[in-house]
Amino acid sequence: GLDRRSQLRIEVRWSGDNPSEVRRHAVELVATEPDIIVANGAAAAVPLIQATRTIPIVFALVPDPVAAVDVTYWHFADIK
Repeated sequence: GLDRRSQLRIEVRWSGDNPSEVRRHAVELVATEPDIIVANGAAAAVPLIQATRTIPIVFALVPDPVAAVDVTYWHFADIK
């Protein structure tokens, strides 16, 4: 859970339908070195995944993630 002594920072980016803005925002977010990134839709998830292979990215509203995202390098946490 979230420790009350820890800090939570939420950064929001909105790019609309502008692919160059999406890519720019992806690079900006990755540069902040967050513990995790949450993306909404494939248009946001794909540039984020291309920008980092080390920061976990959780994405939603991607109907077919296997078709939308290169999953050849996916790894899954050891869930117990």
